[in-house]
Amino acid sequence: MLLAGLAGLLLLAGGGVLGLVLPGALQESRDYEAAPRCAAGRAAPECRWEGPVAVTDREYRSGKPGSHHLQLSRGGRAPQWVKMNEGGFGGGDVYDAVGPGDTVTAVYWRGLVREVAFRDMRQKTGDHPSTAYRLPFGGGLTLASAGLGCAVAARHARRTAGRPRIRNDWRVTIPLVSGVFYGMAGFAVSLQLTDSMASALVACAAAGAVVLAGALSLAFVQRRLERPPSPVVPVRPRVPYGEVVVPGKVLGDVPYALPGHTHLVAAPGMLASVPGAGPVRRGTYPKPLPGPRAYLPPTLAPLRVRFPRPDDPAGGPAKPHLIECRDGAREVLLAVDRQATDQVLGALASRAPAPPVP
Repeated sequence: MLLAGLAGLLLLAGGGVLGLVLPGALQESRDYEAAPRCAAGRAAPECRWEGPVAVTDREYRSGKPGSHHLQLSRGGRAPQWVKMNEGGFGGGDVYDAVGPGDTVTAVYWRGLVREVAFRDMRQKTGDHPSTAYRLPFGGGLTLASAGLGCAVAARHARRTAGRPRIRNDWRVTIPLVSGVFYGMAGFAVSLQLTDSMASALVACAAAGAVVLAGALSLAFVQRRLERPPSPVVPVRPRVPYGEVVVPGKVLGDVPYALPGHTHLVAAPGMLASVPGAGPVRRGTYPKPLPGPRAYLPPTLAPLRVRFPRPDDPAGGPAKPHLIECRDGAREVLLAVDRQATDQVLGALASRAPAPPVP
């Protein structure tokens, strides 16, 4: 429920930014391209004024990411700092070529410096309308992709609700992490490595292909781990010496599948379930505990040993083998610690045969 609510909120916010804010930024870019040049000797907000300005200083400001700035002065007015649009790695052509005392050509529109030219070089500033798409596009993409990842994760979480999970959390975590990671990657790419809406779409599509390939590869590996190559595990029965207590649980609609019985007592000719025997270190098992035992009847016949599946009943050790058995017409599962499967099979095989049904 929480994931679904978060997904709806993020998708709504991302859709709002992409559908309402981004078109305004793109329209500003079209207005700039359509704006006429100002008449000689006069400047107006809706026309583009182009003229010489002096460079009084240059500065690199560190941060994440860093930015390059030129200080420009026009006609004896107070100098102003202008952030240069890098559009990639490095400071850019004009910023690298000029220094204090040089004269450059600046393009003003609506009171802000939009471009700076020097000799045969031209560089956009951070206020250029063609890059106004960056923040709304990157922000909207981040919110929408994170919301989509939450929606897919919520769908899988709802489908698996109430089922035991055997290494299947990847169905929730991979879409969630992939959506958030793609949103962050798309935001960084659109903000730093593109200078037009078309290049942003191409770059984000390439980043999406990389993220999708990584997510599918992880999902493929997880499915391979979840589904072992062979449905049957070959285990040779070994009759235990004396009584041993092993982590295990009886699963099924039978009277000897008792809640709280989390261990099995295996011995030659006998197999029973007992309540919890305390913490068990891997590779060693506790001694039999006094207390009520639920003896498994001689009618219980083992069929095969396999790994657990997501649709199996919950319960048993953390990393079990499942021994499929049949007690008459009923199916019974024994979830047993993998290191003790052979002893449980040996105890089952050494019991007296079941009496014939009259």
